[in-house]
Amino acid sequence: MPTVRDIVRKTTDFFTEKGIGSARLDSELLIASALGWERLQVFLKFDYPLTEDELEKCRELVRRRTKGEPVAYILGEKGFYNHTFKVGPAVLIPRPETEMLVDAAVAHEGRRIVDLGCGSGCIGLSILREWADAGRENVSLDLVDLSEDAMAIARENAERLGVIDRCAFHVGDAGEIQLEQSAFDVVVANPPYIDPTDPKVEPAVKAFEPSSALFAGGPGDGGILEIVRWAKTAKALVAPGGLVLFEIGDGQGEASISTFKEVGFSNVKLARDLSDRERMIVARPQ
Repeated sequence: MPTVRDIVRKTTDFFTEKGIGSARLDSELLIASALGWERLQVFLKFDYPLTEDELEKCRELVRRRTKGEPVAYILGEKGFYNHTFKVGPAVLIPRPETEMLVDAAVAHEGRRIVDLGCGSGCIGLSILREWADAGRENVSLDLVDLSEDAMAIARENAERLGVIDRCAFHVGDAGEIQLEQSAFDVVVANPPYIDPTDPKVEPAVKAFEPSSALFAGGPGDGGILEIVRWAKTAKALVAPGGLVLFEIGDGQGEASISTFKEVGFSNVKLARDLSDRERMIVARPQ
């Protein structure tokens, strides 16, 4: 019978032939998942012989990956800012560059957060968990998303992180929603900001991740539509002295700054990520 070592090697070679860049890592993660193991056990049990049932479980996950399905969706989870979040086709897969919003928010003094277009909840929940772990009292998070399926995932993630009792969930359009309680210390958002005709979007992203969370406006509009709409919501929700953090796309900095100033923010800055791409708007009402 083939061993774990054999299957890892063959799967890695197969993925490499298919042009999958992270061939070895994907192989280890998928095989571990198929066997119900942690990834470390793959290395500790290299000589473990696989049964036919176990081989078939591995083959099924390999088949899904070769069709382009992201590893995070196959595993059903993704690491982000020191935690592991449940993900699925209803929500975007958390990206490392988005963690800069959490970094900026964690350093801000406050107790109340609202996460617009929360998806999995990874941004707002990470901030909330960090604040709670730092001993801040009465911290809370409101999560807003148009998708009921996404909100169900956000609820499960709040349970995973042990903070669901500090959360309020609102299904609705982040560009129109009005919350009974406003004056939030931190407003975070990762709105749809990709032009539908953007040629740089990877085929797998288009095929598997939710288009409603990716694309904004019509072809050629520059993807700025939802940033404009959500900036107005942010202005209505943020407390005096509060902080607004929006993820944006590279090349949208100038238009985003103008938008935030037009809706009434007096202090607006652009931040770049580690790849020197325009990534985040930092805005304050005064």
